[in-house]
Amino acid sequence: MEFTSPSDTPPKPYRRKLERYRQAGIPEVVWFDRLRDDTPLRIWDLRDGDLVERDLSVPESRLCDTLGLYWHVRSDPVTVRVLRLTRDPEGTDLVLTPEEQRSSLEQQRSSALARVAELEAELARRK
Repeated sequence: MEFTSPSDTPPKPYRRKLERYRQAGIPEVVWFDRLRDDTPLRIWDLRDGDLVERDLSVPESRLCDTLGLYWHVRSDPVTVRVLRLTRDPEGTDLVLTPEEQRSSLEQQRSSALARVAELEAELARRK
């Protein structure tokens, strides 16, 4: 996974990095540039000793072979774009961050407590 920086202005720096990844035998290279409008996400696979770029126009091609999850670019009001992992190629089933997990659990807890209060009130009315 490579997050670009100002020093990665195409084309030279990223070509040199890709060549190093190829020489090192890295099987999958994921490149994310949150500021790039046309192609913020690029993925290469090592095939027969060469890094071959994937065609990301097909959602299934965003599958991370190592993780068994899909890369998905989302708009973000603070950073323009963020790169997220999803369980589905369409990008609807997000892998939650720890903060999102805590928030989700807290919402579930609040909903459960509210439901218990409703049921207790119903029981009290029936007595």
